[in-house]
Parts: sequence; structure tokens; C-alpha cells
Amino acid sequence: MNGSQGKEDLISACENALHYFGGVPLATVPDNLKAAVTKSNRYEPL
Repeated sequence: MNGSQGKEDLISACENALHYFGGVPLATVPDNLKAAVTKSNRYEPL
């Protein structure tokens, strides 16, 4: 792991965490991480 915050690394990290915990939540909400949110908006982030 190289510590990057690219989209591929974020998706891989989330996938690994979900496999580790053995399930998925009803929703996953990013905290405005640059790789996950390209345009912030309180109700409809992109």
C-alpha cells in the first residue's frame, strides 16, 4: 500500500474493510475525501 488517496485505492480500502467485517452497512457516507467527492453539496455531493 502506498498511502495514495486515489479512487482506486479508496474503493480497494472500502472493499477490504467490508470483507474484514463480513458484511455491508445500509449506507456508506464519505467525509469529503478528495478521491470520493469531486463537488461538495450538503444534500447531493458528486
